[in-house]
Amino acid sequence: MIDFRYHLVSLVAVFLALAIGIVLGAGPLRDGVGQTLTAQVEQLRVERDEMRASNDALTAENDDLEGFVESSGAGLVTNTMRGEKVATIADHSSLRKEAEATRALVDAAGGESGPRIELGQALWDPAAEGERRSALATITKTWPGVKPRGASTSEMLASIVARVLAPSEDLDDAARLEIAKVLSASGVLTLEGDIFAVDSVLLLSGEESLFAVTSDSPDSASNRADNLQKARLSLVTTLDRRGVSMAVAGSSTARGSSEGIVSDVRSGDLRDRVASIDMLTYASGPATLTLALAAAQVDMPGAFGSASDAETLTPDAAAIREASKAMAEEKGDEDSQEPHTEANENEDAPASDGGGQ
Repeated sequence: MIDFRYHLVSLVAVFLALAIGIVLGAGPLRDGVGQTLTAQVEQLRVERDEMRASNDALTAENDDLEGFVESSGAGLVTNTMRGEKVATIADHSSLRKEAEATRALVDAAGGESGPRIELGQALWDPAAEGERRSALATITKTWPGVKPRGASTSEMLASIVARVLAPSEDLDDAARLEIAKVLSASGVLTLEGDIFAVDSVLLLSGEESLFAVTSDSPDSASNRADNLQKARLSLVTTLDRRGVSMAVAGSSTARGSSEGIVSDVRSGDLRDRVASIDMLTYASGPATLTLALAAAQVDMPGAFGSASDAETLTPDAAAIREASKAMAEEKGDEDSQEPHTEANENEDAPASDGGGQ
């Protein structure tokens, strides 16, 4: 049995050790420890200031580099297009800066920037199924020649967006505008400016994280992502089927692979006909996207960017320029060899009213 003297000795030892620590800390060890800690703190402050200055310098250099890349983009893309009409489609409002920059470069390249469309959440939102069905019913009843494709309402409406932009004798510009108004009223898209048939389409796609809704249940989140993926793919597939040149743009993931529509295009047979880039939000993104579309126009599509499934970083502007020039000259020769007959003179006469109603 442990008696009281054992406890007393233990308590005395504890307090003795505490007293010794106080004496040493206030005496011989105080100056050394204090000076060491002070020196370490001061060194950390110096390192922090140096890192902050280095970061500011790198930021300034990066801003200068981005400014140079942006300012030189117009010169890089010059003469890579020959008057092609180009529509711009974005699936998220955060991409307006990139969309406008790309449109300006299309004009600088020799193309003609055309309709501007921003897809709305109603195209893929699970809660907007009723609005989509209503829009489909209105369009197919009023314009029976417009036959949507796909299994879901998201896919079918996306195919109608493609039909509105693709060349067709079934639709004139007035009908295209009325269909766009129906789609706009249902929240499927927002149209800026006029709408008409185009030769090429640019699809700018946001990062997948931008479309997540925190209030979604697991099932709703899955349906939302599935509707979005299928709508994008239906849009691209329909345009490709109707002979419209295309380039799609997005971003790469943290693991270095492409995502969204860029990944879908690169993993299937669309890769052979549709150009893609995976660095849309970089300073070089708009110029790269413009060149990618120009490459697709001359049958030289590729997968451009830094993702693991990309073929090369950027398109070959010189090769595109030469191919574009050769195609223009070949077309000019064919036009000059066509015999001038009364039938030719009547070719420009409208075959129908084009209203499709």
